[in-house]
Amino acid sequence: MGRGAGVVALKYGAREVTLKQGTGSPVVPLALVGMLSACGLMLSRIYAGPLLLRLMVGAAVLVVAISLAMRRLPAWSTAPVSVAGLAGYTLLSVRLSAAASDLPGTIGELTRDAAYNGIPRLLTAMIPIEPQPDTVVIPVVSVWIAGLASAELALRGRRVLLSYLPIALLLAGCLYVVGPNATPAPVPAMIFVACAAFGLAGSVDGDRAARQDLPGADRRAIRLRVAAGAATGLVAVLAAGMALGPVAAGLVSHSPTDPRRYVAPPHLDSLDESPLARLSGWALEPSQHLFDVTAPGGPHRIRLAVLSDFDGVTWRVGGNYQTAGRILSGPPSQVDPGAAAGESVEQSIVIDQLDGRLVPAITTPERIEGVRIAYDPEIATMALPEGLRPGLAYTVVSRKPVVNAEVLAAATTPQDEETVRRLTKLQGDVPPDIERLASQLAEGADSPYQRALAIEQFIAEHYQQVADAPSGHAYPNLSFFLFTARNAGGQKGTSEQFAASFAVLGRALGLATRVAVGFDVP
Repeated sequence: MGRGAGVVALKYGAREVTLKQGTGSPVVPLALVGMLSACGLMLSRIYAGPLLLRLMVGAAVLVVAISLAMRRLPAWSTAPVSVAGLAGYTLLSVRLSAAASDLPGTIGELTRDAAYNGIPRLLTAMIPIEPQPDTVVIPVVSVWIAGLASAELALRGRRVLLSYLPIALLLAGCLYVVGPNATPAPVPAMIFVACAAFGLAGSVDGDRAARQDLPGADRRAIRLRVAAGAATGLVAVLAAGMALGPVAAGLVSHSPTDPRRYVAPPHLDSLDESPLARLSGWALEPSQHLFDVTAPGGPHRIRLAVLSDFDGVTWRVGGNYQTAGRILSGPPSQVDPGAAAGESVEQSIVIDQLDGRLVPAITTPERIEGVRIAYDPEIATMALPEGLRPGLAYTVVSRKPVVNAEVLAAATTPQDEETVRRLTKLQGDVPPDIERLASQLAEGADSPYQRALAIEQFIAEHYQQVADAPSGHAYPNLSFFLFTARNAGGQKGTSEQFAASFAVLGRALGLATRVAVGFDVP
């Protein structure tokens, strides 16, 4: 018969033996700490460095220790003490993460910002996420709340199995945040399950005195009933595994949902969406002091933007900028295959008259100090949500891309059909003259590289670059540039018309093209 929370009684005649979930043994608290730590290990796979894991493990140890130390005191006293501990540990986490990321500001300012912006920044941060106050506070607080609920249920309420529910919800939340951005993690899952089994096994403490008073036959009967119950439970688990196993296996091949798709990343305004139009203005003002660069070696090419979308009027960035820390992920291999093998260059940049939100740097940036930016890994460019300002100084470590000239002749278009479709699309009514010129240039050019080379040579040989050419790169502007007689103002343009003409002619021939805007630095 039952004896209360967590107590089971076995009755033999006039005697009754109780099996109860014990709280004096350290097994259950250790199991809870292990399960909470496994959640931290699961989430830390999308973070840079071990700091987040250490903070989550520390929170797990402290919250369980507080509940363990106060388990014999009134229940109402635990919550205030634990909340005070959470406040202190949160401030410590903010201080440690701010120091590790060299983030300026007072502890109070950083804590308020992290509490207000923690969730959206966590879901828009570039992966691997750098442990900063606004990316560690939510995980730390979540571990503490789950640990408090579990410890109170297990240590005070003596309901060990029920106490696993808050930690299981925490694990599900960690898996949801990770999404498809990390490889399968069997080790954290095995640690979680092992700790759960360890806690359940150690939670049963038989009444030894009562058992010693029983005859040997009764003690053997008790052991037999316990073994039979365990065997029945094992058979039930195996049966459930056999029934649900095929369903679970069918889900393995499905990619989990990424919660970042539901959070809007920072957007650019019209000035930054199409910086190609700014080239004409810069060409007319060659003495305009935009920014200073200090970098060893040279010459260097500073990239400002990559324009992937063209609607027949304007080339636009079309990027997906995500909040990033100091460490930046490189672009996918299909976008910049030689970046990983290039030379590492550290550059110091001080902004003067360059405005907008796009942040100039040598391609491909891997680390940035001194400013907090948003980053698009596909096109390897950066943006500053609050905009550039005179005197803004930062340091970037970039990996310069390497192009192997020996393999250019055999280069082909990207294999990804979606990428090819996007980067070869010409919207609007393409002028027949442009399509006819593209077809003429393609004659005798069998490979994609030969077609690209034919376009490049034709534009270089027949057109003149001038600083005072009219701005514009829509279809009418390009038709005027390409086909109007030179004495009538045609066949002369800035780098805006040269780049846009190459990209449009390339797309007319099925080449995947984009337009890069930037600066040559001596």
